[in-house]
Amino acid sequence: MHTRCKRTPRPYQRFTITRHTDIETTVLLLAVGAAVSELAARGRRARRVVVRDTSYLEALRSTSALVADGHDAREVIAQVQAQLVALLGLRAARFEQGRLLGRPPRLTEDGTLAWGEVRWNIDEHGFPNEDIELLARSGDRTRGRFLLTPVPGSAPSPEARQVAVMLSSLVGAVLAGKVAPSTIG
Repeated sequence: MHTRCKRTPRPYQRFTITRHTDIETTVLLLAVGAAVSELAARGRRARRVVVRDTSYLEALRSTSALVADGHDAREVIAQVQAQLVALLGLRAARFEQGRLLGRPPRLTEDGTLAWGEVRWNIDEHGFPNEDIELLARSGDRTRGRFLLTPVPGSAPSPEARQVAVMLSSLVGAVLAGKVAPSTIG
């Protein structure tokens, strides 16, 4: 007696799911694809954070090296100006020493923006459309300030703003201990 085997048709060139195992396989493939995509996206984000943090550390390291090597205050100020422009995405930055006139919005020690008595939400509103003051302090004394000309609406990260404050503090330290104010000019 010859029995005929019932053959299951091969699924070539057809996109049909007819069995329970086909459904399980499809769901599993979709889940694995979604997990791999998420892992790849997280890897890209982590790489951007590492690159960003490395650039912040390099800015602090290079300026600290200038200060430690006893470079002239003008060199330190020029380097910090360039770093502030790059770090905060500014149009320009300039340094003023001596009597500070006016009360522009101020980038504070914690990286927030104080505009008189008001705290300006940079993350929500971006930078305002006017110069921002960043004090160069040493101890409790103000040694000068950077006036930052922002791109209106730009919103650098809180970490970038805090690094900017640290760089400005290095300028304050140089002005406090190594250079007489008359040599800045």
